[in-house]
Amino acid sequence: MLGYFLLFTEVGIGHLVKDQKQALIATLVIAALWGVSSRAIWGLMTLGELLLGYFVYGAFLAKKSDRSTGQAE
Repeated sequence: MLGYFLLFTEVGIGHLVKDQKQALIATLVIAALWGVSSRAIWGLMTLGELLLGYFVYGAFLAKKSDRSTGQAE
């Protein structure tokens, strides 16, 4: 489970989906599917990990990649 935590936190859904609304919908769908396939607690853990990864990516990594490509917000 530590591997999934690191993967979801590092990459996050924000790296894959740029639109905020679509990213949050994708996060909810992934967490719901994970909770149904495993247990509800793992779905909640997945939701937390994906949201953490999304906000970490948005706060730190997205701004860094914008600076490296020369784009400004």
